[in-house]
Amino acid sequence: MTDHTFEVELFMSYAASETWATLQNLVGTQTTVTISPTAAGLATPTATAPKFTLTNCYLAELPLIDASLGDLSAISLTFQGGTLTTATS
Repeated sequence: MTDHTFEVELFMSYAASETWATLQNLVGTQTTVTISPTAAGLATPTATAPKFTLTNCYLAELPLIDASLGDLSAISLTFQGGTLTTATS
């Protein structure tokens, strides 16, 4: 495992196949996270829209709720470790 860290803030939704349902089974397991500055970069990475993949990273916790009355609930996640690869073509 290395010192790679991926931090992300997400709006929460508890509907089927949305935020909570997608993430709940990742807690305590190794997983792969793939990101790009553009949606097109995920399918076809370029020098200006690279695709970053963090393989075998670890999600230690998933907050249940982080909001105040009347606010949209958002959570912060940290994926740690793993192997980072970058694709530009």
